[in-house]
Amino acid sequence: MFTDLCIHDSPTFWPHRSWQELEKWPDKAGTLVLCPVTGHTDWGLGHPMDAEELIITTLLRHAAEILPDKGKWLTLPPCRFAAGPHARTSFPMPLELTFSHLRAWGKSVAESGFRKLVFVNASPFHEDIVDAVGRDLRVEFGIQVFIINLNGLGINLHPDYPEGRLRAQTLVTAILQQAPVNEPIAPSNKAALPVGVEAPWDPPEWNMPEPLSLAEANATAPEIFGKAADHFIRLTTEILNHPPLP
Repeated sequence: MFTDLCIHDSPTFWPHRSWQELEKWPDKAGTLVLCPVTGHTDWGLGHPMDAEELIITTLLRHAAEILPDKGKWLTLPPCRFAAGPHARTSFPMPLELTFSHLRAWGKSVAESGFRKLVFVNASPFHEDIVDAVGRDLRVEFGIQVFIINLNGLGINLHPDYPEGRLRAQTLVTAILQQAPVNEPIAPSNKAALPVGVEAPWDPPEWNMPEPLSLAEANATAPEIFGKAADHFIRLTTEILNHPPLP
C-alpha cells in the first residue's frame, strides 16, 4: 500500500520504487527523470490555488498511461513553491532559496546515476529561474537538463493568453468535477509584501474567463489532455534520442 503523494502513474512514479530498484536500474542513461515544478497561486480561475499541480500531474499521468515504453520515464513528486514573495501566492520563497531548492533536486537525480532530467514547469512565474538552474546543473554535475513549460503544450495560466487560460480552467474544472466559482478577483495586496520588496510579476488585471459549465468542461477536456499528452510524448521522445553530453 503506497501513500498518494499526488496524482500520479504508479508504474512510472519514483517514490514507488525501492532504493534497491533505483540503484540497479537497467538503463539510467536511457531513462528520463521528470520533475514537475508547480506553484500555489490564485490565478483567478474560480478554483483552488493548486490548479498548476492538478493540471501538470494529471497530464503526466495521462501521458504515462499511453506511453509506449513505460521503462523510459521516472516521475518525481511535484516540487512545490512560489518564487519570490507575491500577494497572490502561497509558500513563497526568496529567489536564492528557490534556486538552491531546485538545484538540490537536480543534484539528487545526478548522484543517483541518471543523466537526463526534465523540469516540467507549470507556472509562468518560474520559467526563468528553472532555465537558469538547468544550465547550472549541466555545468556542475554534467547531466543533461531539459525544460518543458506548460504553455508550450497549449495550456497557459497567464492572464495575457486567454485561449490557453481557458484551456487551463477547463482542465481544472473537469479534474475537480466542480464548476468554477465566479467571484470578483481581489486586488493585489502589495502591503503584504516586505518593505522594499517588489512582487516579481503583478499584472493589472486578473480577469476570469467567461463562465464555464461542468458539462462544457467534461466535453472538451479529453481533447485538450489528449493533444497535450501527445505533444509531451513527442518532446520526451526527442529528448531521449538526443545524444549524450561528450
